[in-house]
Amino acid sequence: MSLNKFPIKLLLVHNFYGSAAPSGENNVVSSEAHDLIRNGIFVTKFFINSDKFIALKFFGYVYAAILTPWNFFIRFKLKKILDNNRFDIVHVHNTFPFISPSIFYILPRYIKRVMTVHNYRIYCARGIPLRNGKVCTECIVKRNSFPSIKYGCYRNSRILTFPIYFTIELHRYLDTWNRKVDRFIVFSEFQKRILVSGGLVENKIVVKPNSLEAPDVINDFQSRSNDVVFVGRLSEEKGVQLLLEAWPLIGDLNFNLHIIGDGPLFEQLSKKYVSRNVFFHGSLDKVAAQKKISESKLLILPSISIEGFPMVILESIANATPVLTSDVGPLEDLVRNNGLGKVFSSNNVYDLRDKLIDILSNDSELAVLSYNCRKKFLEKFSSDVVFSNLMTIYNDVLFID
Repeated sequence: MSLNKFPIKLLLVHNFYGSAAPSGENNVVSSEAHDLIRNGIFVTKFFINSDKFIALKFFGYVYAAILTPWNFFIRFKLKKILDNNRFDIVHVHNTFPFISPSIFYILPRYIKRVMTVHNYRIYCARGIPLRNGKVCTECIVKRNSFPSIKYGCYRNSRILTFPIYFTIELHRYLDTWNRKVDRFIVFSEFQKRILVSGGLVENKIVVKPNSLEAPDVINDFQSRSNDVVFVGRLSEEKGVQLLLEAWPLIGDLNFNLHIIGDGPLFEQLSKKYVSRNVFFHGSLDKVAAQKKISESKLLILPSISIEGFPMVILESIANATPVLTSDVGPLEDLVRNNGLGKVFSSNNVYDLRDKLIDILSNDSELAVLSYNCRKKFLEKFSSDVVFSNLMTIYNDVLFID
């Protein structure tokens, strides 16, 4: 059965995170939905936005704590949609905190189930395997998330962590993920290995990167300003403080550093590291942020935690801007193996300094990397290429008995 000849009916499910904390995951879902509809796929959206619950403050947290493990009301919300449509596939992105994994127990048996695993929350209470500034996969590899209670991994609170711990252990006991999902989509072989170590069945996992619409115009590399840009949340796991510690150590290379983003560290860092060649822009809209990336000669992603597939890397290489990233998780393979830039040792300010000096001192090498970025983007990460990969996944899952 070809999806081109027999368009499928798709139910797309996602719990959007609060808009106060911009999420690459939210952007991926919106972009993928747009691509599906644009290519003629019949899409029905079942989206829940966390903003209305966040507005309830204390009561919103209580509501989330009750519904995170099992949302007893989802059946009523879905009933009308399911009664009026016979879907071929349901594609779930995020169920945290209000949809819950219980959605898989409500769906009719004939519907095939695909789930994109954007983070590690099915086995890690924090979602990001990071504790005390270091990568931590203890709950995943031990297949027991009790340490998350011990450490208060979610928002540094044992009380707030407990509902997520209970969710993980309940659905581990029920074997929800392996029994109720036909295909898992992950972003890298590294992520696949981590999730298999946590208990997912390996032959149910496929690797598909994120995608981005190719910009129509690319700024000539040689005419760009000597700008370096960081785009992301100003929080511990993103490593922005490490970058700001390394920047004064590179000497007089005549480059400016632009920090784009907001977060819990914004006020502290913008006061401490103000200087003549460091500029804090705060949160910019998507168009303005991408414009700055397209005008820069280098993007830096100094993460100290395991990432999935950061959209900012796609935005950078789509605009032919090379990347300097840490070697944590899948970032090293993504950047180094595809010739997109260079890699430094995670959480090592001196190696970051040395790599900055090396790459910024060689304009001809930067120009070659810029060319490689655009070429690789068109070959592997453009919307058309990745959409074709997604259709192959859908096609395959429809033939599962």
